[in-house]
Amino acid sequence: MSHSTRQLLFDTARRLAAMQYQSDGHDWYRGEFPMRIQGTVDRLDHNFLSGYALRHVALASQRPGVPENARSILQGILATAALVPGQYQSTLGTGNWYHGKASRCRSPVDYPWPGGVVVALCDDYDDTAIAAQLAQLGPFKPRIPHSIELFLEAAHTPGVHLLVPKSVRRMELAGVTAGVYQSWVLPGPDPEITRRAAGIEAPVVIMPQANSVELTTVANIAAVVHLLGGDPELPTQRASVHFVNALARCAIKRLLEGDASWLDFASSYYPRFPFAPLCFLVQDHALMGGELLTPETQALLRRAVLEVSEDAYSRMSGFGTRAYWLSCAAWCAVTGLIERRSIIARLRSVWERVRAERSQDGLWPFIVFFHSAHVGDYGGLAYVQALVLELLALLLELEVD
Repeated sequence: MSHSTRQLLFDTARRLAAMQYQSDGHDWYRGEFPMRIQGTVDRLDHNFLSGYALRHVALASQRPGVPENARSILQGILATAALVPGQYQSTLGTGNWYHGKASRCRSPVDYPWPGGVVVALCDDYDDTAIAAQLAQLGPFKPRIPHSIELFLEAAHTPGVHLLVPKSVRRMELAGVTAGVYQSWVLPGPDPEITRRAAGIEAPVVIMPQANSVELTTVANIAAVVHLLGGDPELPTQRASVHFVNALARCAIKRLLEGDASWLDFASSYYPRFPFAPLCFLVQDHALMGGELLTPETQALLRRAVLEVSEDAYSRMSGFGTRAYWLSCAAWCAVTGLIERRSIIARLRSVWERVRAERSQDGLWPFIVFFHSAHVGDYGGLAYVQALVLELLALLLELEVD
């Protein structure tokens, strides 16, 4: 029997709340969710993918179509996780999706490292941006308040910051040479000090050793600078917004020609489904009060949503391709980037396909979020429930059932 969108939102909210840790554990904090590493090892893990899940919940909780019984559950999830972003912060206020509670190192605990060399991550400006967005969207309490200056330090300076080759190519395509927000906080901590502090006998390597600029990461940071009251005429803000629009146009044009791999190239750190980075761009555009995407970029985005198949892919296919197309299209409709009447029939059609993929036990399918990141692929059923919660809130607002 088919459930209404309203009932599915309530049921999915309850399932996500049941997954959430209600107290601290050995390697997780109250308010986090279980996730998984997949690769040479398949195991339960706990990392800042919880932050991305909470971002979906926070955005869903603010939509006007959410019924009060479901909104109460969403607000409870957010309140339970109020201290989570602060648990990832360094003494500088930056963060990392490995808080390292159990390992005392930005690294999974007890992982069977190849060659016996432990790999730990530097702090990450994107993860810091997600934490800062959460602090603006819900009842989250960072240990160290986020500042505009913290993110301005992420701006790329030629001759000072080394970029990986893929990022150099992105900068070339975007026609910008400096000022774009970078992904990592480099240089990282001293590996020997990290090893000793964590009580690890094996050698430790801190990664990465060069920086990157990437479509969704730059947009996330630009949105935070805006939310913190940053002037849109800040050189870093102008350069980063230009980068986002120019690179997005390059990738969307290729998508319209049938090549989805350019969005994979433009947004390598996010889910490898073509409409995932486009969905996140529209979210950041909304958070910035419509100041992120230029009219030319908006026009291309409209064409992509209306003309490209929800099954388009370059690397990953299946549930995620359709779910992210649906989410992107719904965000475009509620923000006015696409007229509701021009997309509503297709929204209903694709929603029927997505709804049919819900399992008999009421869970939405697993997808991989981070691909080949750190020690393998990362994903989680909890994250997908949060993604669909946000989608359901948008569909209710658009009266899609």
